Amino acid sequence: MLRFLAARGAQVGDGRSRLSKIKRLVADWNSLKLHIFLLRMRVHLTIQKLVTAGSRPMIVCSCNVLSDHDVRATMHSEGGPARNPGEVHRCLGCSRKCGRCMHTIKNIMNEALCGAAERRAGS
Repeated sequence: MLRFLAARGAQVGDGRSRLSKIKRLVADWNSLKLHIFLLRMRVHLTIQKLVTAGSRPMIVCSCNVLSDHDVRATMHSEGGPARNPGEVHRCLGCSRKCGRCMHTIKNIMNEALCGAAERRAGS
């Protein structure tokens, strides 16, 4: 706060003018803090909206650049649904390379199967 006041030119002089200048600087400081807070909230809400929207694809396999949308699409493909991560790669015309994506692909497949089972049970 003192650096802010010094940067804005709070200098020693007439007592009244100095006091009014300090009050004005404090008001400016509080206004600045409010703007920063509101900006942080706006950024937080935007990030939260993007995370919960689920519409943006997430890259699952960086070797073959496969997204979670691609994995879900193989669950409903014309050649028959993929039953394991290896079949997902084959359906998408690529092969496994490093293998780090296998666990994530399996989780996405399990979520898709559980979601389909819940929709069938609900109807």
